[in-house]
Amino acid sequence: MLIGSGIWLTLILGIGIRAWTALVPEWFWLWVGLFGGMYLFAWTFPALYPQLSAWLYREQMYPETPLGRGCLTVAWFLFPMGSSISMVLRRSGQVHFLWLFIGTGMTMVSVGMAQAFAHQLWRKRPWAEAERAAEGEG
Repeated sequence: MLIGSGIWLTLILGIGIRAWTALVPEWFWLWVGLFGGMYLFAWTFPALYPQLSAWLYREQMYPETPLGRGCLTVAWFLFPMGSSISMVLRRSGQVHFLWLFIGTGMTMVSVGMAQAFAHQLWRKRPWAEAERAAEGEG
């Protein structure tokens, strides 16, 4: 599960970095360092801040705050429209805006889902049984 989700999200992050590099090619190492660092931090986030990670996971999966609901609404609107938006932008010659759209979307998805996957995997770690029993979760 860890290897599969890691490979999939690294591929999505690579597409996002490629899009950012198409916008500003001379800043390639900045994009790799910035987004690679965010990606690695997202994977370690549940170990460093478990309560905040749990709150972020809840907001990603079933939002309770207006900000979470707003983000979910934008995602429900943009994801199905992504192919249409990219087709229109490419045919109209707005390729730079298309790269910005792809880069932003892919990096947000890869970092956000890395945190969500890491949170799910962190809860299933073998030495957490004693912690869950003490909290009354099972």
